[in-house]
Amino acid sequence: MQHTKANIHALNFRNGLHPTNLRSAVRSKRTTEHLITECIYMTSDEGDFYHKATSVDGTACGVYIFSEPDQRIEIHFNYLDVPCENGGLVSYVDGWELNGQFFPSPADHPRPMQSRFSEFCGQRKIKQVFTSSQNVALIQYRMPERGRSFSFSVRFLKNPTPCNTLLQSTEDIFTLRNYGKRANCSISTLFPAAVRVAALSVGVVPSSGRGIELETGTIHKVRTQVMHANIDFYLFC
Repeated sequence: MQHTKANIHALNFRNGLHPTNLRSAVRSKRTTEHLITECIYMTSDEGDFYHKATSVDGTACGVYIFSEPDQRIEIHFNYLDVPCENGGLVSYVDGWELNGQFFPSPADHPRPMQSRFSEFCGQRKIKQVFTSSQNVALIQYRMPERGRSFSFSVRFLKNPTPCNTLLQSTEDIFTLRNYGKRANCSISTLFPAAVRVAALSVGVVPSSGRGIELETGTIHKVRTQVMHANIDFYLFC
């Protein structure tokens, strides 16, 4: 039998990461070059990103990247000039980390936690191209001294089988399914969500060579009211 778990999470905020920042990032003008000047930087844009340290206080910062629910995020580092001394570091994360919480959670993500992180430092060119498993990715960094910098490019790719999704809108219809795989799928929000199950139906699926087999999954229509606006979730297993 095929199993899936449908989760709806509300992630915590940290260091100014707030739904208003998310909405302003969605509305931002599309450009091809972006200068990262804030420690917590959110973007839904493709293009080239550049950061140069103007102050050094040992703070770990992050570039939170998100796209449409049916997209993945491809990241290519153009260059890296971040010495390893004094804790200098740049890392790619397959997902988001907020207040010690991860999206997708370790239980929901198809990859083990240790393989979701890649860390770099020094003066080098990184040949590896990173592709997220879902519609969010994170670049974390800690600059060791002034004048040091790094640059990376972002491109969005079509994801034909989205499983774990971060919601950006409050007025859309969302479909969550496991596409016949043994997988946990989840929907997360950056804002509190009150969930009410409006409909529940249990179905059956044909099994090749074995006739009809009971399906443990269900079809749900979930109506969620978020900040006085409704979201409809259709969860198929």
